[in-house]
Amino acid sequence: MLTIHILNTGFTTSPEALMLRGGKWQRRRIPVLTALIHHPTQGWGLFDTGYTQHLMDVTRKMPWFLQRVATPLIFQPEWAINAQLPRFGLTAQDIRWIFLSHFHGDHHSGLPDFTHAQLIANQTGWQTLKELDGLAAVRKAFFPMLVPHTMIENAHWIEQFAGQALPALGKTHDLWGDGLGLAIPLPGHAIGQMGLYLPATQRGAVLLGADAAWLSRAYRELRPPSSLTNFIADDPAALRRTLQALHDFARACPDVAIVLSHCPESKDWGEKREGLKS
Repeated sequence: MLTIHILNTGFTTSPEALMLRGGKWQRRRIPVLTALIHHPTQGWGLFDTGYTQHLMDVTRKMPWFLQRVATPLIFQPEWAINAQLPRFGLTAQDIRWIFLSHFHGDHHSGLPDFTHAQLIANQTGWQTLKELDGLAAVRKAFFPMLVPHTMIENAHWIEQFAGQALPALGKTHDLWGDGLGLAIPLPGHAIGQMGLYLPATQRGAVLLGADAAWLSRAYRELRPPSSLTNFIADDPAALRRTLQALHDFARACPDVAIVLSHCPESKDWGEKREGLKS
């Protein structure tokens, strides 16, 4: 069995209407979530790395400052993953692997803190983004200076999904060959975005859905983000198909907890289980 903890690393703000078609234009405080996971043989790992001081530092100057304009960064050093690990009796050196859902800064900015860990990521996503810099990189929310070359050289690249199929979501990639961690493509929001299905945790089955939707209401009610977000989405049509697939998966598997990286409901779910508040 796996052990999972949902951790919040900071906040941004956004009008609900951008995240949910037909929503209110009032700005909402949105968490930036990660997951700390223990595998019985692979040890401790992370699903994404969230906000970090690294991201705060690089976005102080143009053109990277534009990221703060698009998504305000609300961060305190004690919220960083490496600062939260001691309450679990861990240090950064105890993290052996990092599953990166996609190469957006709010997901990959903590990689420099874990250069000893094996990176697990989508090869197409990396190959598409690796040469970007300046405004081209900012438009993709990609920060090349925060992706250590040593991690790229030793990465476990996921290229094909040919394993066990999940209802509505399709074929998976079995990370460790034991069925305990199944990567699943979630296209649309970002190039190469993946989720991670964990069928056996201390909290039951969990699907870490990254940014397949920003709010749980989006897939429950089939309400995609505003068309204004098409400028930043990799493939708006694929995003809508992924939303439909999540909706169908949730109906087919109602006992699976779907945790989204920026949904306040997912943050509350994690805190309820942990007895924590941030």
